[in-house]
Order: sequence, then C-alpha cells, then structure tokens
Amino acid sequence: MYKLAFASSLVLVVLVSVTSCLKVCIWKKQKMLNDDGTYNVAETEKLVKAVFDTEVQPTLKKAFDECASANSKSFSLDNKCAGYKAFLDCKIKKFEEICEVKMEQ
Repeated sequence: MYKLAFASSLVLVVLVSVTSCLKVCIWKKQKMLNDDGTYNVAETEKLVKAVFDTEVQPTLKKAFDECASANSKSFSLDNKCAGYKAFLDCKIKKFEEICEVKMEQ
C-alpha cells in the first residue's frame, strides 16, 4: 500500500500541477504528517523502508528529516501551504540527488 501511495504521489508531482495543500492531504493519509499537520518521524521511516531500496533508506530518511526540520516552522494551511511547498521542493531535490534521477515539475 505504501509503495502504491508513494508512487501515486510522485506521478502527481511529475504529471500534474498539484497544489501543496493537496499534498498535505496525501501525506496525512500516508501518515508522513500527523493529523495536526506536524511531521511524523516514525511513520516517515516506515514509508521510506517500505518504498526504497535498503542502500538509500538511511540517506533518504535523514534528508527528509532535514527538509522537515528546515521547513516545519512554516507548516500551516493558513499561508496557502507555503511551508509544505518548501518541504515538497526540498524532498524532491534530495530524492533527485540521492537516487540520481531528474523529475519534471
């Protein structure tokens, strides 16, 4: 289930101009965010382990945690999800670097 949800999430990023607030809904369903919109460290680790190859898991998990740390103070639905957009942009950049792929946005 995690693999399909994450793959669907990535396809949306690539194929459709998705608003950051929609991503918040997806991340909550994946449990990457808690119900209150805060970053869920433990569930993100489970998601990374379920989706990615073993050799990149620690690096990606650390990168995603850093992205959350750098942007979580601005996580809010009141600012048109700008903090979440920055988190998404950071995650995509780190994913591209670590997995050596280029995603169209």
